[in-house]
Amino acid sequence: MSTLMVGWQDEATRRWSLIGQLSYAEGEYVFRYTRGAERLGGEDRHAPLLAFPALNREYRSAHPFPLVSGRVLSSKRSDFPGYVAALGLEVTADPMQILERSAGRRVTDNIELAAFPVRTDSGELELYFLAHGVRHVDGAAERIAALKPGDPLRVVPQPDKPGEDPDALLIVAAGGPDELGRGLGWVPRYLSPEITWLAERTAEPYLFVERATPSAPSSLRLLCKLYLPWPEGYVPFAREDAELLPIEASTG
Repeated sequence: MSTLMVGWQDEATRRWSLIGQLSYAEGEYVFRYTRGAERLGGEDRHAPLLAFPALNREYRSAHPFPLVSGRVLSSKRSDFPGYVAALGLEVTADPMQILERSAGRRVTDNIELAAFPVRTDSGELELYFLAHGVRHVDGAAERIAALKPGDPLRVVPQPDKPGEDPDALLIVAAGGPDELGRGLGWVPRYLSPEITWLAERTAEPYLFVERATPSAPSSLRLLCKLYLPWPEGYVPFAREDAELLPIEASTG
């Protein structure tokens, strides 16, 4: 079973909320809203996604929802091999595997999909993500071009950066006294609270370059891989906005 959280960015505040959960198992896609969607809807309980008009309903389909198909590059396109290669995947990757790495980012809306951390056989937490905001960090493109798989990275809290999330984490090339001058991008904002919470209770994240693709669009340029100890009793995304809304019985 593959499961992704659906994140929504408020255009005014730039803050992210988790509004839904998308899963795929045994040939069927399932979508449900979470508490974050209920808060966005306000008093009129307006559902944020037109394809899923009712907040308290479970949606099922044997075919990919537009939320899936509209966020994955067609395998028939000539640039598809380069696209999946930048994600560290093979051309045989399925849509959910692609979304786990790409987050389904589009310039036309404010939705992204977040993969659940995986617990490895050795009991560690493993998580892949693409660096955000690469084009907004001076010199990041040149620094990424010099990286190779396995190079160590670090995350540096930036809570005082104006307009940023209090959990904002800057990705830097590790080593030396001038790390802050070697910024590469940002941890996705919907993941930074999770990583901060884990790091405060376990250890500093072990972060490194999974793939650097200087020729790719900035949103695909740096794929990171993170390891942390998996705390006893830890449940990923155990926060209020990620709580599934109850399903109401149909009256029709």
